[in-house]
Amino acid sequence: MFNLFRKKQIPLITHQYKNLIIALPAHWQYESEGEDQEACFDPKSKSSLRFNIIETIPPEGISEDKNLKLLIAGLPYATTVHGTILAGPAYKESEDNGAMITLITWRLIKPEKTMAVTTYTVLSAEKDSASEKKTLNLIRTSLLNAQLT
Repeated sequence: MFNLFRKKQIPLITHQYKNLIIALPAHWQYESEGEDQEACFDPKSKSSLRFNIIETIPPEGISEDKNLKLLIAGLPYATTVHGTILAGPAYKESEDNGAMITLITWRLIKPEKTMAVTTYTVLSAEKDSASEKKTLNLIRTSLLNAQLT
């Protein structure tokens, strides 16, 4: 039976950047931005998604709980299907070449080991559009299912 109300699913691929394994849209393009960062984007959009992997070794004398609290930085958080912590999103407005942009950041945290900082950059005027909301939901869902080793 054909269902007229079924939502069209975006085809995803498994993408790996260093020790982050995440499912993202198959049509997105990827580019390295130096040794510590990678970006990907939908060629039909002006938005981009960047990954940065950071070591999270706590300073001496800091407990695991206090270190995790520092890494979460007061953001809302959830435990992912793989037991890591997803903190965020955090929103920051900025200007880039005369255009107002919004930076939306999540932190995928494996305490006392690694943190993947994921930042989505979108034109501020477009951040509340239906297509950008759909993309933000896809990114969050992908992060909740991502693996960080």
